Amino acid sequence: MNPSHICLACRRRLGALRPPRPVQWRQRGTFTSLSNNTRTTTDEKATEELLNLGEEDRTRKGTHPISIPAIIRVPSEKQNNRPGNDLEKLFEKSLHAPSASEKVPSQLATSLESYKNAERLKEMLSGSAPLTDAWNFFVEHFGPDVEKLAPESTPSYLNKIARELMRRIIHAKKSDPLSERLPSVTEVSRVYLRLLILHGVDWSEMMFPLLEFILRVEQAPSANTNERLIADTLGAWNVVCRRPGTYHHFPPLGSDLNWSYMPYVSSGEVNQMYRRRGPQAAFGILTPSLKLRHLQRIPMVALATFTILTNNSIVSKTHLENASPFVSLLSQIVDTPGLTLNQVFDRDGCPAIIAESIKSNWAVIKERASQMSETPLPEPERRINRRQSSPDDEYRVGFINKRLQYSLKRGNVREVNELWSDVVQWPVKKTDAPQPYSLKRGTLTKELCHLFILVYMSLRQPNIAIDVWNHMLKSGLQPNLQTWDNMLSGCKASRDWKTLEVVWKRMLDSGAQPDVVCWTTRISGLIEGFQVDLGIRALDEMGRIWLRTARKQHPKMKLEQLQLLPEVDGAVKPTIETINAAVAGLFNKHSPDAAHRVLAWGGKFGITPNLITYNTLLRPLIRNGHVKQATALLRQMQEAGIQADVATFTTILDETFRYSKHDTAEEQKAIIDSVFSEMEEAGVEPNLHTYGKIIYELLQNSHGDMSAVNAVMARMTQRGLEPSSQIYTMMVGHYFKQSPVNLDAVRGIIERANMVEGSTDHKFWDRVVEGYAQEGETAHALRILGNVHCANQKVGFLAMRMLLFALAQNQEWDAARNLVRKVFLDTGGPQPEGAHVRIGEQLFWQLATQLQLVDDLANVRYAD
Repeated sequence: MNPSHICLACRRRLGALRPPRPVQWRQRGTFTSLSNNTRTTTDEKATEELLNLGEEDRTRKGTHPISIPAIIRVPSEKQNNRPGNDLEKLFEKSLHAPSASEKVPSQLATSLESYKNAERLKEMLSGSAPLTDAWNFFVEHFGPDVEKLAPESTPSYLNKIARELMRRIIHAKKSDPLSERLPSVTEVSRVYLRLLILHGVDWSEMMFPLLEFILRVEQAPSANTNERLIADTLGAWNVVCRRPGTYHHFPPLGSDLNWSYMPYVSSGEVNQMYRRRGPQAAFGILTPSLKLRHLQRIPMVALATFTILTNNSIVSKTHLENASPFVSLLSQIVDTPGLTLNQVFDRDGCPAIIAESIKSNWAVIKERASQMSETPLPEPERRINRRQSSPDDEYRVGFINKRLQYSLKRGNVREVNELWSDVVQWPVKKTDAPQPYSLKRGTLTKELCHLFILVYMSLRQPNIAIDVWNHMLKSGLQPNLQTWDNMLSGCKASRDWKTLEVVWKRMLDSGAQPDVVCWTTRISGLIEGFQVDLGIRALDEMGRIWLRTARKQHPKMKLEQLQLLPEVDGAVKPTIETINAAVAGLFNKHSPDAAHRVLAWGGKFGITPNLITYNTLLRPLIRNGHVKQATALLRQMQEAGIQADVATFTTILDETFRYSKHDTAEEQKAIIDSVFSEMEEAGVEPNLHTYGKIIYELLQNSHGDMSAVNAVMARMTQRGLEPSSQIYTMMVGHYFKQSPVNLDAVRGIIERANMVEGSTDHKFWDRVVEGYAQEGETAHALRILGNVHCANQKVGFLAMRMLLFALAQNQEWDAARNLVRKVFLDTGGPQPEGAHVRIGEQLFWQLATQLQLVDDLANVRYAD
């Protein structure tokens, strides 16, 4: 990283997967209460004795300091005897671990090896090496099953090389999609998805050769060839249809596909997605693992797949039955009311035979989808007691998850109770094997109980959470460490540290051995609950237990060597995730001294900082204006082989703009260009959040000069990024606030946003209607309102109230009556007194009543 760019920004006053460990235990203690015996498990020691590592360590205080002095905001000679900008010495112990024993692997060697392998792969792709060798080399050294020491040991530019490899495979498959020398589409999709680098456009391009080959009837493929093509097509869809978090549950290639990991979506939710975000987003329901902006060709791939799967002359009945969950969801999307061929047809983006097949069979496609939506597909025979399921079971779990999250945000315990009273009557899943698709939704699982426990504990309802726990035991669902962690996490969310410690003691009494995740939750929960000393004591206790266990197994080993052991049986060692959680909490609680002491303590255990650690340290440095320390920290990141990410640079930008209010547009562009250059050198690609942050800050300080904003928008266009609805909303709001209002710019934003599906949402149209209404441009506002209504979208009541007020001011009474009449027909009119309605709806009908526009609505519905 070249620090010169960062220095320019500085001169402008720059200033977590829990691995599944289903540990079970034999003892089954039923909870009764959490109200008694609230003493903690930590010793009552003075704060200055925390994080000591035993008597042996106390004798070496001169050699191994136990704390790192914090950065002092107000320099004082009495408090600080060292140079204030000497960051290397400041974090000497926390950022550079002691020398490891021979058993500790060399991270540096691993990192260099990864870079060498990446360069080797690049040479293979640019040279004459066979594509098969390049693919095998990629999977062997960078595949998802390769055990990596740390994410930062992988070169940042590997994604570009991987995408080039994908393009080579796509090109080769266009000539021979079933070549034995090439990996199947299913295999490539699995590898790239598990590496989180699967691109929607690339996946679509890879699917087209398969679909094209199937549709070429004149080639008359053999039964075996057709079988392989169909199997590969369904296998590839089975990969991208998976919900996030289920990317590691793939059956072996060639075995039966498991469709239980598909998203839980009802026909109503499909229609709602189509109305709000357009047809591309509706088909995107099939591919939750792909980004929305990369789904341009997914509708054509889906329609071609549907055409093939519903053609009895091409696909066997067995294939259709095995893939019935997928075909059922696909038919729901195709049967969406209002979906037309023009909305999804893309002749230029796919092979001609696929485009012609979809165009010529569109009426048949819609008719088949309609019939299949009304008549469920036959399902393969399974040895299942079908009387356990009910007709509406299949979408209940998705519904429960959404309602629980909504109830938690509002703190609505009564609604959570109602949901639990429904769930408690569901049949119980008593096996860890994947459930068949038809019964996955609507069965009481351990994971669903965990969610209720987490919500109840977050709402400070421990007794009801205990009822859920006891119901698990009665139902044969044995609690595990994840259950305990949800109890602890709920206490952390509610900052109820006393109950957290009681739960911790009960866990130990039950015989459960807490893993590193439970320890981390407890430590961070105590700190977040404003019990900083108790949190540090808990961290110290974790280290002492591990050292005590390690000493029993290695009695002759020195303390320094014990601390660097990777693992010992019977205890868990603190990890960088534990340190990061503690440090972040301590900084949030304005305890930087304690945070630095924790870092030094972790360094003695051989725990080296990762990217999250550096970002956590960087944020307060920039916020408090410690320019030299921030620059030195960035330099240390580079020396440690850790590449800055989007969060790093977003933090830098966020703090940089705090001191750029009086900068000219050219100076702002120089700052942005310097940070962008630094990101490119670090191999970091800005995302929409970064661009949105930049545009927001520039709009606050633009002073009417939009050249810097336009430069950022142009940069996004060059990189193929379409602005999000939030960016468009910010920009249109800014133009309306200008004096005089820049109506031409507003129209330009609307026209540009309308060119891409999904670029607008209800907030954008609310701002547009409100802006026009405030300016008295009621004709424009009414036209926008009509267009939004025709697109099956909605404008909020507050925006319509502002429009109604503007119509009244302009004496446009006929238009005002039509607006009130239309809203009445769409929403049913004003609600009776005492009914629960949103404030916007209430204010709209109050204004309509004051303007005497409600009296003649009684017979409107019948007149229409």
